[in-house]
Amino acid sequence: MNFDNITIIKRNGKEEPFSHRKLKRVCLWACDDNEIMADQLIEDMILKSSPKLKIQTLVHNLIHTAASKISMIQPQWEFVAAKLLLLDVYKTSWNISDFRYPHLKDVIQKGERLGLYSKEFCLSWDETDLEQLNEFIVPERDFLFVYRGLHIILQKYCKRVSKNVLLEFPQHLYMRIAMFLMMNERHDRIEKVKNLYDILSQHQVTFGTPIMLNAAKEKGQMSSCVLMAIGDDTDSIMDGIHDAATYSKYSGGIATDWSLVRASNSPISGNGGKSSGPVPFIKILESTMLGFNQGGVRKGISVVTFPFWHKDALDLINLKSNSGTEENRARHLQYSIKLNKILFDRVDSDDFITLFDPIDVPDLNFSYGEEFDRLYREYEKTKKGVRVKAKDFMFQILKNRLEHGNLYVFFDDNVNEKNMLNRYVNSSNLCQEITEPSRPGMMIENSYYQTETGEIVETKKFIPPEISLCNLASVNLYEWEKSGFDFKIIETLVRALDNTIDLSYYPVKGAKISNLKYRYLGIGVTNYAKLLASKGLKFESEETLEYVDELFHRLASDVIKASSFLAKEKGVFPAFEETKWFEGKLPWDQLKDGDEELISLIQENGMRNALTMAIAPTATSGKAINATESIEPPSSFFFRDEGTIVLPCVVPNFKEFKYEKAFDIDPEWMLRHASVRQKYIDQSQSVNMYISGEYLTSARKLYELHKKAFELGLKTLYYCKTLKMGIDDVCEACT
Repeated sequence: MNFDNITIIKRNGKEEPFSHRKLKRVCLWACDDNEIMADQLIEDMILKSSPKLKIQTLVHNLIHTAASKISMIQPQWEFVAAKLLLLDVYKTSWNISDFRYPHLKDVIQKGERLGLYSKEFCLSWDETDLEQLNEFIVPERDFLFVYRGLHIILQKYCKRVSKNVLLEFPQHLYMRIAMFLMMNERHDRIEKVKNLYDILSQHQVTFGTPIMLNAAKEKGQMSSCVLMAIGDDTDSIMDGIHDAATYSKYSGGIATDWSLVRASNSPISGNGGKSSGPVPFIKILESTMLGFNQGGVRKGISVVTFPFWHKDALDLINLKSNSGTEENRARHLQYSIKLNKILFDRVDSDDFITLFDPIDVPDLNFSYGEEFDRLYREYEKTKKGVRVKAKDFMFQILKNRLEHGNLYVFFDDNVNEKNMLNRYVNSSNLCQEITEPSRPGMMIENSYYQTETGEIVETKKFIPPEISLCNLASVNLYEWEKSGFDFKIIETLVRALDNTIDLSYYPVKGAKISNLKYRYLGIGVTNYAKLLASKGLKFESEETLEYVDELFHRLASDVIKASSFLAKEKGVFPAFEETKWFEGKLPWDQLKDGDEELISLIQENGMRNALTMAIAPTATSGKAINATESIEPPSSFFFRDEGTIVLPCVVPNFKEFKYEKAFDIDPEWMLRHASVRQKYIDQSQSVNMYISGEYLTSARKLYELHKKAFELGLKTLYYCKTLKMGIDDVCEACT
């Protein structure tokens, strides 16, 4: 098409002839003055144009043309498309074309009028504060984004006036989060805001989705993970489902432990009937989660946890199976099975296991290790159960993990033997990186003799459930290493994440009680694979494992040190004296240089947080900053997210660094990496297995891989992935 035949309709409705000069100027800017790329972009865009074009359509065509050119051969188009997208949103939202950000004061005032920010937040900052904070904003940091990352930030996290008009640009988003999380700091508040803004906007750290979405919002719930236990009575079951729905509504990712619920055909004392077991109630939970989505972002989902020895375990294992009918399946939920050493022993000896009704063996639900082994063997002699061949049972576990990726694994012994809380931890969260205790609510009934009247008086007191929460953040390992492992980054992140506990909205009372008592944090990592690739370190290498050991020892030590410093300033978590921290212990056994000083610091200051580290998936936040996801090697070097808009992306620094693909790495080496990291992590990790080759065809090899994970001290296993498998049930809250 001839350029002279195109007419442009401007945003105000006026028409003017197409200007090649103006378009060339924009394209040269987007292409960093690379004339060949600019000419190619214009030529390909014009081929898709019509004789009369709205200026918005021309810009969108330009963006999509640049995005379509993104490839492993020419990854630089990621930045071209991102710059053009920025140009569009700047003009559309605030009518600016010179890249001067709107003033922070104007954004805050407009957000308050629209009800997007809470009044408390807005009243916390006067005009002088806003003038000073506005000076800290660096608009040029928007150019750190690639196309896919920028699109995620704009669509998911930046506040909007309407569907097509943004209130916030990316740097406003980061400043809003920093201002909110530091708004109640008593000393050097402005400096603390700047420190947090800087590490966020330079992509040195990321936060979990609820914090990004809800910071400064009225009733902003900021916990990613919600762990609750379902009791063995009608009230507890229905109250638990209600609480799960409530937290899902406020963006939480739900985990429900059903270990206490009696088995099918178990006697019901109230009416003399027989229990239907947990499955019908789990189906109620499934319907509830489908109705109550995660903060309006995506469908709600819960993980259902149960022990291997539950009498209905075989039914529960198969609830997500592709076979069966809707009546006996609940495929929209996720499942996690608690395994103990005795199951592996029985498989190895080709023996039987016994499945029990929880109502008959209540203390099995609160024991592990040698105590569990002793009780289990005693109950096999004294209680009626169902005998099952251990190998057949394990085959069902592995079959379901291979079939649909799900059926997560919770290694009960490992979790509790390496638990800093000195109390039993019963389950993990939806993404299997959080290990915190939960219990159902309880009605305590008492009776006493009233001497004045001679009557027996009965009283009832309801003890709220213990609902454990965790707030998530991730350290960009590549950027942290580039900073020289700057402790200030970790110190700022720990302070900010701890503040979420006091600033968050708690829609369920039991959750607030637990969160304030323990002040759990879940600090993880992202860009693990990029860091290793940048240093030329192969996954299958002892040298790499030595490096990872030093890296995670440093990270864990800095996180603990920061929490201890914060305890000196703000006080210890209320349950500090009940935990191993008070005993002078660290999460790892073998002490290294500097650990004695770290222990002395804890004994002097205490700890602000009962638990500090957990490695979550970073599927959303990692993509947003163009990082390799969490601790994962890339499964491909080129990605194309398909949706209303195609979002192509290349693994970062692909031409500069030599990456390894996940399915090309022996999964046992992946477990060895996880084992080294796990030594220093007081919670757990979202550890995926990438299965191919003989592990796909040999049940024995796959079993040995899972047993190896247990023997290496891993606490949990997340998805079991194969090359043909598409996994999309990822918790939005964790990522």
